[in-house]
Amino acid sequence: MRVSAPTGRSKLSRWIPVTRAAVRREIEADPGLGDLLDVLAGVQQSPPRLDEAARIAGRSRATLARRFRDLFGRTYGDVARRIRLEQARRLLLAKREWTVDQIASEVGYATGYSLTRAFAARFEMTPGAYRQARSAR
Repeated sequence: MRVSAPTGRSKLSRWIPVTRAAVRREIEADPGLGDLLDVLAGVQQSPPRLDEAARIAGRSRATLARRFRDLFGRTYGDVARRIRLEQARRLLLAKREWTVDQIASEVGYATGYSLTRAFAARFEMTPGAYRQARSAR
């Protein structure tokens, strides 16, 4: 899959909950990394593989992998998965008429079942239970 980095100044991806100011500054000072995070947030299929992600960020695979571990304490794959799950979480509430299969397709999971497994592992409840719990509020 070929993915192009956005043009112009990269915006800090809203899909990653960056709480430490130092990490935020590091990302803002690194246009290549910011571009990659924006691509990850905008991808509607599977995220780019590490080699393609490294190309977008202008790094080698090893450097990008190390950078992700240093900044986020997680691997590139973990960060990409979390972004997709955050997108799914938001869509569950924003698009209540959509099925879990439709949301799965939108955020790059092959099936609703695969999204449900990943979602439950991350949030300790299924997408349906999450949607229902949020509706009760």
